[in-house]
Amino acid sequence: MNEHVSLMAEQYEMGADKDGEFITFNGRVSKNVQGGLQQRKVEVKTIKQYAQPLNRLCVVKFFREYFSCIPSTGRFYRKPLPSTEPGDVRYGVHPVGINTLSKYLQSMYKEAQINMEGKRFTNHSGKVTCATQLYESRTFDEQSIMSRTGHPKLI
Repeated sequence: MNEHVSLMAEQYEMGADKDGEFITFNGRVSKNVQGGLQQRKVEVKTIKQYAQPLNRLCVVKFFREYFSCIPSTGRFYRKPLPSTEPGDVRYGVHPVGINTLSKYLQSMYKEAQINMEGKRFTNHSGKVTCATQLYESRTFDEQSIMSRTGHPKLI
């Protein structure tokens, strides 16, 4: 949770090269990479994701739209503002608080009508589910999955 609360907009960079449009996430010291003597050879997480123009769920498209609505510096998660007209999406300058942020995953499961009875979901559950699905798909090797989930790799 602390990693999300301290996430900054400037940790993301939009760009383009010969392979297309992309977004890059530049990690910082976190609970997995604290920068101590034992981890002096551990790289912080850096992820580059290319756009998939034909995919309606393209991550780069979502980030581009979100970044057009928030300041380019400061906290990443911003409080949504009420819409003034249909389709209008706006965010305030104030960051989302830690308590609200911690409830987002539960809200998403509820809106998606996923049965949560007898189950305990946390914000970490999404990361675990993603890693499990990637591993079980047999499309990604363990090192690729670890680099996406933020598990440190030794250099």
